[in-house]
Amino acid sequence: PNPARTLQVKRRKRPPLHPDSNPSMAGGGGASPAREGGREEWLRVYDRMVAVLRKSHRDVEALLADRTRLEAVLKIQHDFWLHRDAVLRDRLD
Repeated sequence: PNPARTLQVKRRKRPPLHPDSNPSMAGGGGASPAREGGREEWLRVYDRMVAVLRKSHRDVEALLADRTRLEAVLKIQHDFWLHRDAVLRDRLD
């Protein structure tokens, strides 16, 4: 995974609300609230979900940066101990 790559969530343009349209009467809106203003409620839910996903993405990016840093530290420590082991073995010979 490339840490420089970032997820971009594009916000969809909201089509204009039509005062006489009711999503529950359109035939395909079985999951839509039946009362008027239901579309606005779904848009609020959508906006909250986008906010949650963006925060989760930021958290994942931070964890990825921490992991990359820890991997670098681990490699330095590993190389140090390999070198130290080699030096001590040479002293025994």
